[in-house]
Formats: sequence, C-alpha cells, structure tokens
Amino acid sequence: MVFKKQNCAATILEYVLIASTIVIVCITGFRNIGNGYNSIYVNISQAI
Repeated sequence: MVFKKQNCAATILEYVLIASTIVIVCITGFRNIGNGYNSIYVNISQAI
C-alpha cells in the first residue's frame, strides 16, 4: 500500500510564518516612522 505524502499543513504553516513576519516588520517600521514625524512636529511647535 502506497500512501500519498500530505504536506498541505506544512505549506499553510510556512505561509502563516511568512505573513506574521511581514506584519511584524511593517508594524515596527510604521512605529519608527511615526516616532520620527512626532519629533519633527515637537521641534516645530517648540520653535514657534
């Protein structure tokens, strides 16, 4: 009897790991960009 190899679960797990990594990178990047803009606006408001 020959069994067909099931690797669908492994493929789904890989896609989930890739997607979660991308989300974490995006959130970190957006937070850093937001902090940069915040410091710019604080500097401008203190100069006025």
